[in-house]
Amino acid sequence: MRATPGARRIHSSGAQVLFVDDVLTTGATLAEAHRCLAGHGLVVCGAVVLASTTAPSGNR
Repeated sequence: MRATPGARRIHSSGAQVLFVDDVLTTGATLAEAHRCLAGHGLVVCGAVVLASTTAPSGNR
């Protein structure tokens, strides 16, 4: 993931964010979103997941 030029900007470094994801399987999406946003100075406070499922075999 990367921030795109047209994305809404959060002007304050250190702004806090909370991730909301529909389904957690391997956690890769949350990890990548964290990497991207933290790399831009945002503070990730946590994540909320609405449902989880078993990871596909070989991804545990």
